[in-house]
Amino acid sequence: MNERSYVGHTRRSFTLRFVVFGIVFAVICLVYVARLMRLQLGDTKTYFEYSEDDLTSYTVTVKGNRGALCDRNGTVLVSDSTAYDFRINYDTMASDNAGINAMILQALLTMQETGNFDKLCADSFPYDGTYPAYAPRSELSDSDSVISVRLARFIQNRRLDENADQHAILEKMLTKYGLIDREGITKYSDYETHCLLAVRYDMESKGFGAINPYTLAEDVDIYLLTAVKESPITGMEIIQRADRTFAYPGYASHILGRISKIYAEDWAYYSEQGYEMDAMVGISGCELAFEEQLRGSDGKMKVYVNADGHIVRMEMIEEPKRGADVWLTIDIGLQMAAEDALAKNVADIVAAATRERSGEDCNAGAVVATDPNTGGVLAIASYPTYDLTTYNEDYAALYANGDLPLFNRALEGTYAPGSTFKLGMAIAAMEEGVVTPTSLIETKGIYRYYNSYQPRCWLYTSTGRSHGAINVVKALEVSCNYYFYEVGRLMGIDTMNRYCTSFGLGQLTGIELPEAKGVLAGPAWRDAMGYAEWSELDNLAAAIGQSDNLFTPIQICQYTAAITTGTRYRAHLLYRVVDYGTGETLYETAPELLGTVSLNSDTVTALKEGMRRVITASATLSRNFRTVDGYGITVGGKTGTAQVLATDSDNGLFTCVAPLEAPKIAVTCVIERAGGGSAVAVTPAAMLEYFFAPAEEEVVG
Repeated sequence: MNERSYVGHTRRSFTLRFVVFGIVFAVICLVYVARLMRLQLGDTKTYFEYSEDDLTSYTVTVKGNRGALCDRNGTVLVSDSTAYDFRINYDTMASDNAGINAMILQALLTMQETGNFDKLCADSFPYDGTYPAYAPRSELSDSDSVISVRLARFIQNRRLDENADQHAILEKMLTKYGLIDREGITKYSDYETHCLLAVRYDMESKGFGAINPYTLAEDVDIYLLTAVKESPITGMEIIQRADRTFAYPGYASHILGRISKIYAEDWAYYSEQGYEMDAMVGISGCELAFEEQLRGSDGKMKVYVNADGHIVRMEMIEEPKRGADVWLTIDIGLQMAAEDALAKNVADIVAAATRERSGEDCNAGAVVATDPNTGGVLAIASYPTYDLTTYNEDYAALYANGDLPLFNRALEGTYAPGSTFKLGMAIAAMEEGVVTPTSLIETKGIYRYYNSYQPRCWLYTSTGRSHGAINVVKALEVSCNYYFYEVGRLMGIDTMNRYCTSFGLGQLTGIELPEAKGVLAGPAWRDAMGYAEWSELDNLAAAIGQSDNLFTPIQICQYTAAITTGTRYRAHLLYRVVDYGTGETLYETAPELLGTVSLNSDTVTALKEGMRRVITASATLSRNFRTVDGYGITVGGKTGTAQVLATDSDNGLFTCVAPLEAPKIAVTCVIERAGGGSAVAVTPAAMLEYFFAPAEEEVVG
């Protein structure tokens, strides 16, 4: 075979082998592909079951968001936001002191490194300073303070003598928490000992246990979140929770309320209602009153983890459900106008005071506006107030503030109504035929009917003059005490109180938040309290809004609405409940009629004429309501002045309705130590200006 033939044969042989190899390789690939397809498609169920055997799973709770609080127009006032808490896990924490202390120190170090140490919740430790140089906290001087009560419980639980001193108490803590050895030498640095004392004592005093988790830090930031995720701390966990965001910080604080973790003493109740142990619930205000509507329902999610601890998939078992939105009857614009005006009113009264007891000591008040035709509360404000967004940080200062900013004066403050009470007395006198709208009573300054008690009209006290012969309209205009002494004597307390009760004085208004009932002066209240027996002389003071009469601002507001409309409705804050997903109204509050008063048309005409003259006959009040008059709105009202202490300025009251012909709004303002009622009208005037301001017309270009 020549060389050329050999080369050709070799090439053909190589090509044949290459083809054969290629065919074999292709067949093998086809076999593997077919096998793979069979594994992927044909035996999916079988191999999925095998893979499931290699996974572990656990179920987690998916929080259902809380509904929003809105005003009557649907403007969101309070809504949910997400926050994260750093919490000790009772089930996974160490069981011995050394392990618990090591865990806490590691957690505190991580908090320091990430800038979250200021969010530490260990706030019940009874001593100031740093170990071992401690001094008792000032709260310990008050046996009823939370700090004192918790320390007393610790002393009792640890079987210490109730008079144990600071040294004995600290020694018991150090021993109990494993911070010292048998020789009494501390196992940690002074700073570490202090931190452990504060946290361990706080855990114990707050009842930490399997059904009462302990939060080391609230509202931690993303840096701590990341640090704990990257380097888990045994026994510690980050818990996601719903927090509340306030769209108008500092406004409506007395009515919106707060949410919190379930208190240990309330757990039995909430457990029966299906709540989880770590649920957030309303604890005050509308958050508490409408908890049932606002609460969301939690869902369940199954999480699958492989052998390496990585989450491979999640499966929603039960979808979480958001709570419904609660629309309140208040208008946030009117609410803001009320709070701003009230604060300015108080400041202006103090600034304008030129003599002693003329308002220089004015410092607090309240105002309420309601719809006379439904009982819905349009605005409700108490001054001084506070900011819910900084409540926790400010609590100590708020609690210690002598002006009581946490106190809701609009609903729980009770005040002598002063001359605002004369409106009801005028109606009672006319309806009972004691006087007619045109009949005259000769007023003489000093009421001399009784020898033993001869009170004076305010005009006689200040000028030595009397109002002369006047009818009921004039008596309301000039607020003549003598006139109402006389009609009060002629009617008697039983008749007066029958009308007062029908107008709602001394009665609960029915509002959904805590309120005071007040006091309707008379024999029944005196007897119930065991006080001195009621006499005819007491009728005189009662008839001008003094004696034992004490009412809340919202009561006086509802009373004013009732006497000008003849109907009294239950006061309410709930307007409607709206489903978040569909926008459907689930519930709407219907006006609830509590009573009607059938009044003679002449009585109503005289009453409203008197209320109108209160405004028009006063240069000060006419000036206050000039803008509202310019809107074409007629305002009718009544001032009131009530003495509290001889050393203090008198309380001032003003109540009104508008339009007087067919009231759409009633407003009552009480300012403590204002000096007189006319000065108080500034706040209602500002509110009516906002309420009746003409809508801005759209300009078309």
